[in-house]
Amino acid sequence: MKQQHLVAALALALAACLPATAAIGAGDHRPRHTVHHVKKHRTVVHRHVRKTVKRTTTTTRTRTKSSSGATNSSSGGAGGKPSGDAHSSITKPGDYNFAILQDGRTRAYRVHVPPGYTPSEPAPLVVALRPGNADRTDRDGFYGLVHESDRQGFVVVIADPYRDGKTAKAAWNAGEAAGARAAVNDVAFIEKVVNNVFGQMSISRQHIYAAGMSDGGMMAYRLACKLPYVFTAVASVAGTDNTPDCTPDKPVSILHLHARNDRQVPFDGGPDPLAQAKVARLTSAPQTVAKWAKLDGCMEAPQPVLQQAGATCEAYSYCRGQTEVRLCTTDTGGHSWPGALARRGEDKPSQAISATRTIWAFFSAH
Repeated sequence: MKQQHLVAALALALAACLPATAAIGAGDHRPRHTVHHVKKHRTVVHRHVRKTVKRTTTTTRTRTKSSSGATNSSSGGAGGKPSGDAHSSITKPGDYNFAILQDGRTRAYRVHVPPGYTPSEPAPLVVALRPGNADRTDRDGFYGLVHESDRQGFVVVIADPYRDGKTAKAAWNAGEAAGARAAVNDVAFIEKVVNNVFGQMSISRQHIYAAGMSDGGMMAYRLACKLPYVFTAVASVAGTDNTPDCTPDKPVSILHLHARNDRQVPFDGGPDPLAQAKVARLTSAPQTVAKWAKLDGCMEAPQPVLQQAGATCEAYSYCRGQTEVRLCTTDTGGHSWPGALARRGEDKPSQAISATRTIWAFFSAH
């Protein structure tokens, strides 16, 4: 057993160090699932996710060829004008934009289907939770996750936080929201989105994941708390777990990435500088992973699995259900996505590791 964990740890450590053009073996050799398995798992999802989504728009999708050969909706990213029937079947690669009603609020999301997708072969699904302060034009496809989807063959859903009016800041209700934001049921929204996509195309029930940045990462933790039967693993970049109560009835694998010099969501916790989490004090990154190690029933202290210039990773293993809890730390990068391109006016990301590659390597191993 220890040998198996050592092999998995070495594979994930190697993936974290790979350059942007290298392939990750773990993603290339995931187990295949038959149509019979999909039908079986689909029953499980619909047992837990019973609510349906009202049709808010008709199919008005115009698609053009992208440089990768996939087809893209002309309506832009998830922040653009939504279109599409959220109940229509998706059988071809491309980008599809949808709008649904959740508690009377119109919510938008984008589904990216990689070029190699075929309905006869169930694909993994990654729900990407865009941070409230994200660039709505989505020039890099959620920090390169869309490009990684094309390389590795998983489906990506990019979901937007709710913006109450034109002047209000978009933000996720990650469990500690106040005022009008507290009334936004983001857990139900994401549950509907997953249910819709699962009904529209062939998705592997055992390989549904969530990843987010900043308050999107905080929201990923809330999904792990509230929907552990949906998500096998979640990953958070620069967003700690500040949920007031968390009692999942099954273990969930956790990956957390954080820069030691993050000033917006401090690595060591403390007062919330921007009051974006609406809590008196933010949980630290080490406290976050220790909390999940306890929830997942991990039996041993964390062990180093990656040590290199500018970055380290340590992991709790021997957890219930063969889950794992992992913390990856960069020395620099501030409040940013490791490995991403630098943007004007924002912290310069650390290039010691690629968060995108590290996240997919972790997901594909669970």
